[in-house]
Amino acid sequence: MAELFDSIGIRAMKLPHRIIMGPMEKGMANRDGTLTQRYLGYLRARAAGGAGLIQLESTYVDTIGMGHLYQVGCHDDSVLDGLRAAADAVHEFDARLALEIYLGGRESPSFMSGLQPIAPSVVPCEVLHPMPTPREMTTKDIDWAIAAFCAAGRRLKKAGLDMAHVHGAHGYLVGSFVSPFSNRRTDSFGGSLENRARFPVMLVQALRAELGEDFPIGYRLTADEYIADGLGIAESAEFAGMLAEASVDLIDISGGFYESNYMIMQGSESPDAGFLSHALQIKAVVGDRALVSVAQRLSRPGVAEEVIAQGIDMVSMSRAFHADPDYAAKRRAGRAPEIIPCIACHHCVDELEANRVADCSVNPFTTREFLRGVGRGDRRVPSPVVVVGSGPAGIQAAIELAEAGSAVHLFEQRDVIGGQMAMAADVQGDFHRFLDYAVARLQRVGVTVYLNSRADRGLIAGITPELVVVATGARSAPLAHLSESEGMPVLGLFEAYGQITDPGTIVIAGGHVASCILAVHLARGGNRVILVEPGDALAADQPGWGREQIERLVHNTPGIDVRLETTVENARDGSVQLQAHGSSEIRTGVDIVVVGGRQSENALAEQLLADPNFAGRVLVVGDAVRPRNIHTATLDGMRAATLGAAAALALV
Repeated sequence: MAELFDSIGIRAMKLPHRIIMGPMEKGMANRDGTLTQRYLGYLRARAAGGAGLIQLESTYVDTIGMGHLYQVGCHDDSVLDGLRAAADAVHEFDARLALEIYLGGRESPSFMSGLQPIAPSVVPCEVLHPMPTPREMTTKDIDWAIAAFCAAGRRLKKAGLDMAHVHGAHGYLVGSFVSPFSNRRTDSFGGSLENRARFPVMLVQALRAELGEDFPIGYRLTADEYIADGLGIAESAEFAGMLAEASVDLIDISGGFYESNYMIMQGSESPDAGFLSHALQIKAVVGDRALVSVAQRLSRPGVAEEVIAQGIDMVSMSRAFHADPDYAAKRRAGRAPEIIPCIACHHCVDELEANRVADCSVNPFTTREFLRGVGRGDRRVPSPVVVVGSGPAGIQAAIELAEAGSAVHLFEQRDVIGGQMAMAADVQGDFHRFLDYAVARLQRVGVTVYLNSRADRGLIAGITPELVVVATGARSAPLAHLSESEGMPVLGLFEAYGQITDPGTIVIAGGHVASCILAVHLARGGNRVILVEPGDALAADQPGWGREQIERLVHNTPGIDVRLETTVENARDGSVQLQAHGSSEIRTGVDIVVVGGRQSENALAEQLLADPNFAGRVLVVGDAVRPRNIHTATLDGMRAATLGAAAALALV
């Protein structure tokens, strides 16, 4: 029986273990598709950290199929120097580099290339805004597309890369031919599965003829599109057999497409290894004719091992390596508690969709590998340091300063570290993984942690610190007009966690992310929750996929009644007046009203900044500056330690 860290071969390519670093876009290429030094630093860090096979990212073979402004291209010879540099950087650490080549098809925004996208049929992608309407490909277009993929294959092989990987998943052009949802053709490329599979099979055969018998070719496959009239596992398994016959070496199993995007990039509400059953069905069909790997939520120790034990050849992880470049090395060395865990918050994909660099909430050095060690060799490290607050900003600052050599004293007024993350962890389950990691790492780097300790100006002055990092986070927003309610208990957001103990009917005024998490928390505890939001959407302070994840979580939790474009006008004697578009409704039987929303907990910061004795020694980070999110908190903490107080103050 194979094990996770057994070596494996794919044709002439030899790999040290069975973990693939998956093809996650980073938004770090130049606008013309060429690679940047920043991108090379990202790849080098992961190769040095033990990655065996690195799949670069979804890489367009022509600009008509590009999906993002700063995506890697393999569309003309201008990309060759960058690809060579990437291959050299990865090979320096004996890792291997694959390029996932694709065209976006019906899921290509027209504003990327300035052209109408092409697809098997005219089936608009209503998920994208503005919605692109593709034109139906002619047989001449099909021949052109195959030639474009083959030209990209020639380039990547010429540049010294080790594998070509065709992106046939997630509704992009190649996979959209196989899908009965997006392929409505009536010619030889539509209708039966054999006809719908014709284009990808022809493409793979042409690519094999172009690259030769020894060069590995992979294919990423959507096993289930999770939509009526879409591709399902039965046809996917049969199609996988066709790919194996066409000489595909590795079939990488994923799921979903843009109309079911919650399956492509799953959150903490999803189970581990959710595509395993599909991968096993496909492996049963292809047998030894092709290797099978599987993606999605496999990074928790023990999960990938179980997948391999059940007969899957390899596992594909993207966000695990994004959060921790040393993921493979730490796993191999038995240092799993030291791994920086992905918390499935979707920050990376939200940044990518906004055409920004897809950095990471839990590791602020991700995509900023060039900052590692900056300033440590040419400036004196402040010591001792006091950090007040153990949310993500305080944790990050304390860790980085301690690793730089500071004696760090971390004060937390509660009995656990984590701040708002600790409150939300029963809903956002992956937060527990980060907090467990943080506790262990704080201990390893020698931070002295004081729980149940409220730091004030006198206590801090007694330590005589050279630097004070104020990471006191947020507190409940003002109760405003509801504070004057008659006979109705009114609580702030954070007070609700500790003071609502008996099930009842709760009205939450405000539908930002923190209020949504509280609503789920209360509903799971047996409460009936009326979540009232004046705007037209929940979680408006969270963009993109992350917002959609929160919305799904709320709507899929029994016991929550969502009221959009509605206000809470007043509350008294067990009743609440709701208003929507000028119409009022009186809800009776209400036990408690919670005013959602957050404001900075900055009283200590203001005291210290006003005190001449602390002049130049106080840095305010995280939500104490302004309530934001985990990403900005850890980034503030990193800047505090890495760039120094003055520089960090200019950046937050």
